[in-house]
Amino acid sequence: MPAEAEPYVGPRFFRREDQSIFFGRSREANELLSLVISHSEVLLYAQSGAGKTSLINARLEPLLEGEEFEVLPVARMRTGVAGWEQLPIANVYVFHTLVSWAGDSLPAQVLARMTMPEFLKQREQATEEEELGKSSVAIFDQFEELFTLYPEHWKHRHNFFEQLRDTLNACTQLRVLFSMREDYIASIDPYAKILPEALRVRFHLENLRQDAALKAVTGPLTLGYGRRFAPGVAEKLVENLMTVELETATGGTESIISEFVEPLQLQVVCQRLWRDLRPEQTEITFEHLATSANIEKALLSFYEESISTVAQRTGVNEAALRTWFQNELVTPAGTRGMVFRGHEETGGIPNAAVDELERLYLIRAEFRGGSRWYELTHDRFIEAIQKSHQKWLAARAGAEEIRRRLQERANQWQRAGRSKGALLDEGLLNEAERWLASNDARELGYGENIQALVDASRTAIEQDKLLAAKEKQRIDEQLAAAKRQKHLAIGLSIACVFIIFAALYRLLGL
Repeated sequence: MPAEAEPYVGPRFFRREDQSIFFGRSREANELLSLVISHSEVLLYAQSGAGKTSLINARLEPLLEGEEFEVLPVARMRTGVAGWEQLPIANVYVFHTLVSWAGDSLPAQVLARMTMPEFLKQREQATEEEELGKSSVAIFDQFEELFTLYPEHWKHRHNFFEQLRDTLNACTQLRVLFSMREDYIASIDPYAKILPEALRVRFHLENLRQDAALKAVTGPLTLGYGRRFAPGVAEKLVENLMTVELETATGGTESIISEFVEPLQLQVVCQRLWRDLRPEQTEITFEHLATSANIEKALLSFYEESISTVAQRTGVNEAALRTWFQNELVTPAGTRGMVFRGHEETGGIPNAAVDELERLYLIRAEFRGGSRWYELTHDRFIEAIQKSHQKWLAARAGAEEIRRRLQERANQWQRAGRSKGALLDEGLLNEAERWLASNDARELGYGENIQALVDASRTAIEQDKLLAAKEKQRIDEQLAAAKRQKHLAIGLSIACVFIIFAALYRLLGL
């Protein structure tokens, strides 16, 4: 829902237009602003889901522009330029940076061989005269992509930092902010000394502390939404979000109040609280907390409700949607994947369903080089997707076992060059046909090669039956002919006996 209708934006990052409902990060935004103004390069780091992107979009960028800084388009290491792999790219990381900055102003073919200093010099020449003295800020979001993408081009990383150093030395009014997950800090350290300030200035964004979380919960409702928390309910909500289960030395569990609240958890729970309220309810009570303040259940139910809703609205098979999330948006390594939006389908799913999923904030779109790509709104959904998929399959364990057996037989048939010897016998074929006609098959979905195996097996069996029938007919005809010949021979033999007796009779004059 748009921010005007709902004060909690759900499990996605805050955008520039959401700044009026972004509470709880004023101190961090002001401190980060001071660091960016004072230093040529700053590293912002935090754990996944702490709200780095939201802080940049909804607070830092407006503050920088208020200080008369020009903020360049946020750079990412993946841009979605179709066919970029075939271009003569000098440095893959520099290329994606320049594509992010350039937008549609320069073709990818030109950017492929351009350096960062060359790009900014050309850009400065094209800048209006009144903008020439303006300081600018380059922001690299999700900068861990420098170490997770294109590992075959690892040698390009050193040159990337060298070009960035040369750019900073040539453009003294340029500031650079790197935003990345804290678990990749060790990866950037070997390159830090290349930069003018050796990346010494670093800002750690913590998860929300209790006071900040309370502001994030209550702040939006001060903007005139006509609802409020009952006394003590907001405080209890934050306390619930801070409560974690720890395993004890004896193997049991113990609930403790932790130091922080994860922003993603707060967003999902608050959105669920808001949506659970009936139109006539103007007060959020303790009763609502009992059903909506569990983050695992909130994430899981949000995902499952979204899948069910999109299946009903678009008619796309629920199994196809689940498989799409499991295979396209979650990598084999258990990380977020990205899928390119085609003309009519995105990774095999109709775009109408993809649009619905985006409206529900389960996935988010990124525009790169004129193309649209999709990814999960947050890493925390990965576990929910995997658990939901396992639970869904467990409820259909028998049918899933049949599907797996059929898939393996279909794969064997493919590997055998679709030979007749790898087809299903009649007993397995009848089982497969019953399964294909079942609701389980429609819900689970199945590969085209399974249907091809079943069709080929049925055709082969029918052909074998037809050949067998023809062969039986031939044998029957041969037996009938043999029987007729036998009867004829017997008749001839009897006739011969009568003739012989008759001849003897006449010969003897009897």
